[in-house]
Amino acid sequence: MSTPCRPPPTLSLETYVPLVLEARALLSQAKALAAKDVGAARELLRQGPYNGLRDNIRAIGEYAARDGRTTEVGPLVTGFFKSLEAYDQLLLDALRERTAVDPAELDAKVQDIYTAFDRLLATVPPEILERANRVLEVTTAKAAEGTGAAEAAEPSGASAPIVDAEAADLVMLLR
Repeated sequence: MSTPCRPPPTLSLETYVPLVLEARALLSQAKALAAKDVGAARELLRQGPYNGLRDNIRAIGEYAARDGRTTEVGPLVTGFFKSLEAYDQLLLDALRERTAVDPAELDAKVQDIYTAFDRLLATVPPEILERANRVLEVTTAKAAEGTGAAEAAEPSGASAPIVDAEAADLVMLLR
């Protein structure tokens, strides 16, 4: 009997990338929050785009391997998870010991996560990454100010913003 393998991702790559970009963007908030409230910083890693981050990271890795964009998918994905877990462990230790997080250690762990994000996102084709950034901008505008702000940010007469708005709605549902 052979070892069961994970089924391929069922959604398009464009679905996963905006959520990963959003998680990367929230990392600076988590870092700032860790200096004030370690428990809240850990909680931030368990909600919003971080809620399904493991699946999203794996999906991006699977697409990169399937499309031949890298031969080092395993180390990229596990490296990301290890850096995120090391950061979470740093926060947990500070929480248990009821001490503040060492700023130098915090900076190092956060930088490791940024590096891991960037290495994984480097496997995404540039056109998909560009579109994911646009979708994230629309999603952020919709979440911050309602749908009017997202429409105001769109150039008139273009069909791409409509597609981006629809993708942004999907991203908001997947959060």
